[in-house]
Amino acid sequence: MKTSIVLGCCSAGQYKIYPLGYQDDKLIVAEFQMSRNCMNGDGAGEKNEFHWKIAVNLSYINADTTVIIENIDSLTFKECTCDFRSLNEKSEIVAKLFPAYNEALKTARSLEGFKEVIPETYHSITKEDTLTDYQFIDSDTTSEFYYKGQLKQLNPVNWAACGFLNNVQEIRKYRFEEKQIIIVNLSCSSITSLPEEKLTNNRQNFKLLKTALIYTPTQWHGLSMDYILEY
Repeated sequence: MKTSIVLGCCSAGQYKIYPLGYQDDKLIVAEFQMSRNCMNGDGAGEKNEFHWKIAVNLSYINADTTVIIENIDSLTFKECTCDFRSLNEKSEIVAKLFPAYNEALKTARSLEGFKEVIPETYHSITKEDTLTDYQFIDSDTTSEFYYKGQLKQLNPVNWAACGFLNNVQEIRKYRFEEKQIIIVNLSCSSITSLPEEKLTNNRQNFKLLKTALIYTPTQWHGLSMDYILEY
């Protein structure tokens, strides 16, 4: 009998948006719709395998939704043979996603009038961070997000099977001419500190648009989502 609820189900999901540039006034993004499951165990055994099914689209932002321009790829692969203790250290998900990200960027660059964004800052949140500009007010029936003191409607809504998406995991900022693009990644579980190697790779990768793919922890029976706060 298991005593830890986090081991009850390793099924989880992520939704990632990577700004690539603008075509006229439309923000073009690489969009990753991702779902995870396990084989040979529930996430605890040595022979457990984490598997992903991922749709990668080139899309543009329309208000608070995305509109698909082109499906770039549909991926299925094993992230690693590992257990929940070693997942973040052993995960190979970024390496497996890079070809699709690069193809999305290549396709975006072929759009008439396309101009690239510039990655500026990446920050993985720790328990020591004081997020004055990114705050939640929670109750039993709702979780409201305030950005710079103003109520921000989160769409898709910030509710998942694991609870409210009310923990900030990462903040990414990009620049385009006079515009700043700000993306926040939210999860429904407490902050997971990244292994130093993953954190170093994220910081290094984010220096250039062609490599600006980030490793984000995936919680147990959870969901994490990117939300665009400014663009």
